[in-house]
Amino acid sequence: MKILQYKKNSLCALFVIFILSLCGSVAQNFKGVKNLTFPQDYKNGVLYTSITRGGVIEDIYAQEADILALQKEGKLPELATITMEEYANNNGTHGNLNRYIIMQKHGKQWRFEAFNADKSINVKENTTRCLNCHASAIEGEDIVFTLDSLKKFPLR
Repeated sequence: MKILQYKKNSLCALFVIFILSLCGSVAQNFKGVKNLTFPQDYKNGVLYTSITRGGVIEDIYAQEADILALQKEGKLPELATITMEEYANNNGTHGNLNRYIIMQKHGKQWRFEAFNADKSINVKENTTRCLNCHASAIEGEDIVFTLDSLKKFPLR
């Protein structure tokens, strides 16, 4: 009877180790996504909208293929990336470039990353604030404030 109990406990222990190893893999994959890389080719996409908000002007870019997928399928595809250039607003004209904000879709979740004007990562920026603002204001999978502009953007 003790041998049977020992085997049962060993199998349980192996199962727990297996589950914990899976959790470690998931955590590692999530950790790997935390810092997005700067999309050097973002200007190969389209400037689909420009927004003036108080002291800043935001020029927002997306890849044509992502816009087309949204227009055809009703949602942005995996790894869709939206790049925002934020400029100082000098009486309605673009002043100095302040920063970049990148948002990228991973599954049904979005990741945000802030970059300085020189395209180095801005480690001081709390991008959780960006995610929380978008997620609390917009329902659904694509928590993009300018989603309607993307849906209506005329492609060539």
